[in-house]
Amino acid sequence: NVRLGIFTQRMLDDAVEAGVRFMDEVQCLGAIVEDGHVNGVRVNVKGTEDELRASLTVDVSGIDAAVRASLPEEMGIERHIGPDDVILVYSEDREVGMEHWPCPFIYSGIYQGWCGPRRPGVIGLGLGRFASTGEDPRDIHPEFAAHYLPVPGKTVFKTYQKVPVRYPL
Repeated sequence: NVRLGIFTQRMLDDAVEAGVRFMDEVQCLGAIVEDGHVNGVRVNVKGTEDELRASLTVDVSGIDAAVRASLPEEMGIERHIGPDDVILVYSEDREVGMEHWPCPFIYSGIYQGWCGPRRPGVIGLGLGRFASTGEDPRDIHPEFAAHYLPVPGKTVFKTYQKVPVRYPL
């Protein structure tokens, strides 16, 4: 069982110790490709375009992948992910109290969703839809929650994400 906060902090500490520099408010515009190799990225830093060069470039910009999407076709890397390969996921954590928390984990094929204990006193509910269906799981979530959540609860966290499903990026 990974404790994400501790694991993330350890990774950040290791990265800083190795010389990684973190920057806020930077938008990646695309890769700098020279002689068939990625040598850094073009960025927008507070309205000014600049280049960041590095011996290692890691694209962590999510499914839209600013670096991957800007690579030349001849590099042979798939640059765009289609709607049949993406699931839109909406989930909420709801505080329901300890007396209602020990509910069974449920997966609903009808709703393509799940509901179950997240942490003490909190139940997680989530839905997924293939992007190609045109359905937004946020629209269906209230009906799903009314059907599966054992009691009303206060929403303490919510997220909406695009998740690739065909194979890892």
